[in-house]
Amino acid sequence: MSFYPTQAQPTGGISISQSNIINLAISNITVGGSPTGLISVNGIVFNNSTESVENIKLDVTLYDANNNTIRDTSRFISSAFYKFVPSSSVNFNFLMSTGDFDYYTARAYADRIQ
Repeated sequence: MSFYPTQAQPTGGISISQSNIINLAISNITVGGSPTGLISVNGIVFNNSTESVENIKLDVTLYDANNNTIRDTSRFISSAFYKFVPSSSVNFNFLMSTGDFDYYTARAYADRIQ
């Protein structure tokens, strides 16, 4: 039996440790089955910072019940060098190839525009 959770465990806020990377908020994320048999990943990323960013990337990691990584992927979800101003959002959707998983984590981040 497959278990496809519908709630992410995202991280968010502004990253202080890496001055050129800004963590972004993820909303309405769903990770689950699709008609193709692959895992569908959908949601919205918000620029909840006070700075404009570019090169928005999403990391998704799927885990089994023993906390072992089953699959991880990183995807750019914006066009290269698109200016993502504060309070703006972008939808994302993509497919992942994997088997059953128990839970996942997701992180969205981007490059600060200098």
